[in-house]
Amino acid sequence: MSIRQQAVQAARQLVQHQRQGVLSTTSVTLAGYPFGSVTPVLLDDQQQPLLYMSDIAQHSKNLKVDQRASLTVYAQATEGDQNEQGRVTVVGDMQLLSDEQALARYFRWFPAAQKYQNMHDFRLWQMQVKRVRYIGGFGDIFWLEKAEWQQPEVQWQVSDEQGMIQHMNNDHGDANQLLFRLAGGRVEASQPVAMVAVAAEGCLLQQGQQQRFVAFPSLCLTPLAVRQALVELTRQARQRVA
Repeated sequence: MSIRQQAVQAARQLVQHQRQGVLSTTSVTLAGYPFGSVTPVLLDDQQQPLLYMSDIAQHSKNLKVDQRASLTVYAQATEGDQNEQGRVTVVGDMQLLSDEQALARYFRWFPAAQKYQNMHDFRLWQMQVKRVRYIGGFGDIFWLEKAEWQQPEVQWQVSDEQGMIQHMNNDHGDANQLLFRLAGGRVEASQPVAMVAVAAEGCLLQQGQQQRFVAFPSLCLTPLAVRQALVELTRQARQRVA
């Protein structure tokens, strides 16, 4: 894997891990000034950011006039220098997206958002990526082009993802618990840990209201690659608790 491919993987995993960022739009009330809003975010299968936003939100009003935007996602420092943490800025054009499959994907990652479906005209937006700026730390700085950001694409369908999730939840509940702990979660014995979503960059596990993203060692583009990654990560998790 080249240095630039490593940067793409790290940047995409950062976005999927954090799943929230600052959306910057051009203000209509203060003409020409940038306006930042905190919002949840998810990457679709083509690595285009998906955002679920209300029509009454200021950033939605801004986007109806000027679709140009940027989205900044960063790892929060728990101590020390924030500038040492990774960050990604995705620049592109926002558009409304009417896609039930994409919305269902969003709800798998953000189940609490389903309650907004009938409130304040929430709509799904997609960013058409133009360019990406990734800073992994000192000297680890890249401009990533759209073609780099979007490649390679996963080679599975929604039904394949559902099959992987069902298999892990039905047959490997113990592995889910180990992976949840590996990602920093605290397992409560009274509730099962469930896998709720899978992406090329990793998988999402949930217990109650807790969610943890488990990053794969490398981008997984096929169900077989996902299986191999989960086996290896489970092995590592078992060694840690042994």
